[in-house]
Parts: sequence; C-alpha cells; structure tokens
Amino acid sequence: MPRVERGFKVIPIEVILSLSEEDLEGLVEWALKVKALTVTFPSMVYVEAGGGLPYVLGVGSLVTREEPPLSIKYFVVSRVSWVDGCFVGVESPSLEVVRGDSVKFYGTLRALDFRDPVALLVNGVSGEHSVVSTGFPGRRGVIVLLGDTPVLYKLDRGYVSLLVSGEGARRISYIAPLVSSCSRVGGEFFED
Repeated sequence: MPRVERGFKVIPIEVILSLSEEDLEGLVEWALKVKALTVTFPSMVYVEAGGGLPYVLGVGSLVTREEPPLSIKYFVVSRVSWVDGCFVGVESPSLEVVRGDSVKFYGTLRALDFRDPVALLVNGVSGEHSVVSTGFPGRRGVIVLLGDTPVLYKLDRGYVSLLVSGEGARRISYIAPLVSSCSRVGGEFFED
C-alpha cells in the first residue's frame, strides 16, 4: 500500500464522475502525466476540511502531490495514511473499445471480479447502455456482465469493452486507462 503524506491532494471519485466528458479526458491525461495514485480499493485518509476529518476514498479517486487541473474540487491530506492503490502512467494504457453495430440495452452492470477496480467502478450502474452486438469471442477474461451478456474483459494487463455509450462506458473510459497503466508484478498491482 502506498503511503500518502500530509499535504497531498485527493480528488474523490464522486467529484471526478461529475465532470464533463472533455474535463474527464483532460483529467486522465493529467493523471497519467503526473503519475498520480489511483485508489484501487476503498481507503480512508484524514483531510484538513473540518479540522482533520476521516474521509473514505472510493475506487477511482486520485491522490497526488500536484495541484489538480481545472478548478476541480479536492481535499488536502492532514496526516499520513496508507491507501490501497497504484501509481498510474508507469506502463502504456491499454483499453480497446470494440467497434461495430451496437444494440441498446436497459439494465444493471454486474462485476464478476470484486478485486478489479474497473469492474468495481461500474458494478451496479443501471440505465441504458449501448453494447456492440458483434461481441467478443469466448468467455475467458469476462469481468462484467449486463444481464447474461459479457461487456467487459480483462486480458493480460489491458481491458476490452463492448460498451460504447452510457454511464458504464463513461466510467470505463475514465478508469481503465489509469489502472492498465499501473506497474504490475505477476499480474497483480505493484504498490510502492
């Protein structure tokens, strides 16, 4: 688990998910450039707001020494903490979104891998989703389903998504490039 020092900035996932598409893309580029820490499992830090309150960071939250871009809301860490996460931008990001004819489905995304941060961030997302109907062959590496339909695969260190629009696709386009760019040892995240 990486150590987070006093004075580090934290951008909670709820703030990140409220950003526009353009701002979200810019945030991903910035995070990769500064090698930010992305939270891979919920973790608690203490923040200066309210005199040092504990704050739980959800999966996909960012922690960095750098001043965040834009005028994005963030908190400042008030005391040393340990966070379950990995440093992004170490490897090349790997997300393939399958192209082809798509079909609209209404339903809830269901994660099959409770330790994968990408699967965790989309788990339980309900609504209308556009899914490429040509599919991805096989069921090897499936980590997210929409009903009985596989929509997200993890292959080696990268991700393959059949989701092309909807909140699930939006979340995948945010977190998959970050998580796939973390350094790994034996298929697991390498945590400094």
